[in-house]
Amino acid sequence: MRLGVDRVLITGVNGFSGRHLAAILANDPGMTVLGTGRTPTTAAAVAGYRSCDLTEDRTVQELIPWAAPDTVYHLAGLWNAATDEALVDVNIRAFERLRDALRVHARGRRVRMLVVGSAAEIGLVLPDQLPVDESVRCHPVTAYGMSKHALVQSALAEPPDSGLEIVVARPFNLLGAGLSENLAPGRFAAAVRAVARGETDTIQCGWLDGRRDYLDIADAVRAYQLLVDRAPPGTLANVCSGRSVRTGRLLDRLLKVAGVAPRIVASETPRESDVADIRGSHALLTGLTGWQPHIPLDESLAALLDAAT
Repeated sequence: MRLGVDRVLITGVNGFSGRHLAAILANDPGMTVLGTGRTPTTAAAVAGYRSCDLTEDRTVQELIPWAAPDTVYHLAGLWNAATDEALVDVNIRAFERLRDALRVHARGRRVRMLVVGSAAEIGLVLPDQLPVDESVRCHPVTAYGMSKHALVQSALAEPPDSGLEIVVARPFNLLGAGLSENLAPGRFAAAVRAVARGETDTIQCGWLDGRRDYLDIADAVRAYQLLVDRAPPGTLANVCSGRSVRTGRLLDRLLKVAGVAPRIVASETPRESDVADIRGSHALLTGLTGWQPHIPLDESLAALLDAAT
């Protein structure tokens, strides 16, 4: 069990999860929280920041001596790339560059690292497989899911004598303030705001009958912390609510909170990559750390709507 940590590095600190994690860790006076991302500056709550392109060897080699981390939260990643090659470069090769640099840094010391996978690794599942646990055989149906699955397999293969202790979190669908509008709940919130402002009376959206496992971002980053603190190296743990919710319910709840009733034009058929229903089991995470989800869905959706533009 990790007793304490002085220096923490968050990759992808400018992203949705990175900003929320940094804000929580910054409240711990025993930690020096550092961040890295591609932009020249950051608004994240970190004591130090360094711009770094993890796809470039030189910048990664400079990053690790600068940060000298005891713990690394590797949240950087790409999911909406124009090409499959870009997904491979950012989600797999960038991790490998970071891992190699951390192995050198870990010589003679212990360095903890959390790597984030995705429920997109799992792909299509049968109803009798629900809720899925960590033993489920993954059959990803998207290039993003494939790249994340390859990342996770690489992370879990870390040799026990490398000095780099890696645990893997597999989050399902996250909600909260600042979620990208490229994801369905973020799009819904932005569309509802547009209706509330009188800019439109119609919301167009995709298939609403799929069911997903949604979890508040604050619950998720708390799980990340606990995994770093308490899980043995080589752990893969689902980070999820354990329940699935119809996608259309999210839109209904957002409309109710905003007090608007636009016309909804939704696709009647799913895309080939759409999964009808998926929910995870967090029994392993709970058993290892005592973690439980606490934040109600409506509270997550209210935060999402409040932050939408």
